[in-house]
Amino acid sequence: MVTPKLTDRLREMFDSFLKFAMKKHLLFLIWFPISIIIIALLFFSYKKTNNEYLKFQENLNIQQKKIEDIEYSFSEKIDELENERNILEQTLYKAQEDNQKNKIVEIVRNTRDPETGETYGDFAQEIIDKGAKKLISYKWNVEEKPEFDTYLVSLVDVIEERGYFWEVNLSTNIVRYISNNWLLKIQYGLTSLRHDNKFYIVEVKDEEIIFSQNNNYNTNSDNGIVYKITAIIRNNTGKNITSCNFGANLIVAYSEQKIIEESANRISFLRPSVSEPWLPNRTKEITIYTKPYNSIYKNYNPIVAFCYINVRAEDPLGYNYSGAFVERDIIKLFDKL
Repeated sequence: MVTPKLTDRLREMFDSFLKFAMKKHLLFLIWFPISIIIIALLFFSYKKTNNEYLKFQENLNIQQKKIEDIEYSFSEKIDELENERNILEQTLYKAQEDNQKNKIVEIVRNTRDPETGETYGDFAQEIIDKGAKKLISYKWNVEEKPEFDTYLVSLVDVIEERGYFWEVNLSTNIVRYISNNWLLKIQYGLTSLRHDNKFYIVEVKDEEIIFSQNNNYNTNSDNGIVYKITAIIRNNTGKNITSCNFGANLIVAYSEQKIIEESANRISFLRPSVSEPWLPNRTKEITIYTKPYNSIYKNYNPIVAFCYINVRAEDPLGYNYSGAFVERDIIKLFDKL
């Protein structure tokens, strides 16, 4: 049985609890809206700050793009100026190079041929004038040859670039005519060959260096050293050749001072005619003997020996072919002499 005092005591504890709960609830009711307000303020502050940051970032990007555009424009301008500088340098270098080449050509033109006494300029003008009558144009070329410390000067036709060559040494002011110096031709890799295969050797049947002591190989009584070749030659011109003459140019060098050059002495082959033309893709056998040169050279070994074989051919419609079509290196043939 509960006593009155206990009941009062419980009522007091309940009242105290109720008061405490109401007090706490009231604090919650007060704190909750304050918290909502604080959170809202923080949210709007963040949003504003974020918007300002995004705007700042956008402005920064715009400024960065402007800076990049300026840098690109500046880079383009630098490239343009660099290209202009390169073009100017190239133009200046070309002008200096052309001026140098013109001076070198003038050195050649003003030099006199030691054999004829004529200047090479007069000689060149004669070539140019003769070419003009045949509608052939010529041009001067200058090529530096650092491996020889020289310049290679040429007067050649504008189509095949065949013509005349000189060596110029600026350090010694010496000009040498190459076209009549076989050793210089070899040194500079010059050749009179036509590389068109209009005529070519299909087979060499016999080739030798002969010491001639009778008239079997030459048409006079002189003894000497003779080059002989028998070969099968094909007409690859596509033309009916009705007139044809072969020739040879033998070059044997024993030293720079002693270079022997001999032409063909006797040539044997079945000559074509209008009634019996040399048809395209057909062959002919030809035997060539060169003129003999002094037998004293039998006791010496040449340093260079070769022979050009040339041809002059025509057809009835005006086709004309002339030039060397093969070069034979014959230095080893002298071992059997």
